[in-house]
Amino acid sequence: LNLSHPEVKVSIENARNIHAFIDSLNLPHKTDKLDAQAIARFGTERQPHPTKRPSKTILTIRELSRERTALIKARVELQNRRDTIISSVVRKINAQTIATLTIQIKKIEKEIKACIVENEEILAEVHIMTTMPGVSFVSAYNILAEIGSLKQYSAKELSAISGLAPRIRQSGSSVHSSFMSRRSSGRLRQILYLDSVAGVPKIPVLQDFQQRLLAKGKKKMMVRCACMRKMLLMLRSMVIHNRAFDENFLKFSQTSFDL
Repeated sequence: LNLSHPEVKVSIENARNIHAFIDSLNLPHKTDKLDAQAIARFGTERQPHPTKRPSKTILTIRELSRERTALIKARVELQNRRDTIISSVVRKINAQTIATLTIQIKKIEKEIKACIVENEEILAEVHIMTTMPGVSFVSAYNILAEIGSLKQYSAKELSAISGLAPRIRQSGSSVHSSFMSRRSSGRLRQILYLDSVAGVPKIPVLQDFQQRLLAKGKKKMMVRCACMRKMLLMLRSMVIHNRAFDENFLKFSQTSFDL
């Protein structure tokens, strides 16, 4: 986002939408100039809403968390190879690199904690989120790093931005189908997937929800995505009401995150 000129309103749009808009114009040629004019026309005619600018703290946490993930992946790859290494020289280099990566990962984790502690609002939100079974400190700050504070979204907006909202495909008498939209960060869905695996068995509301969908014959992965979405909406409800996880509270406020 344009941080150097905060007065300029910036809107980040799905490239597929702009591509479809340009196709609808049926332009005779495709040049950079014509594309620029078409994009400007898209902005003038469609009047897209400005994209909410993440805070500097959120952007910093996002960069740090993504770098941490990259370093962890690199460390795992090296660890997976070390048992098959024959050369003593390569084995030594492998061990030294793993040790260096471990040090850097710890430094990043320390920086992330410092960023969170310095911001009372983010700290409070992370604390509330971690009271839900299955949601760790790492999961909580990664969710915020990817989409920002959960307070800024309505339930419908949060479902859409998560990429977990179902898309329905229907045409006349043809077979109806629905599938996950995936219009969001894959990292967010990865985090929610891991959290749901650990959390659903410990949360009766989600257990019942999962069993109802399975009883209807829904596919296991479709049920998992539905649980991930509901789990995210439950976290939003907890954050908005500023209340830690409580089964009775969640049952009482179920209408705020029901599917």
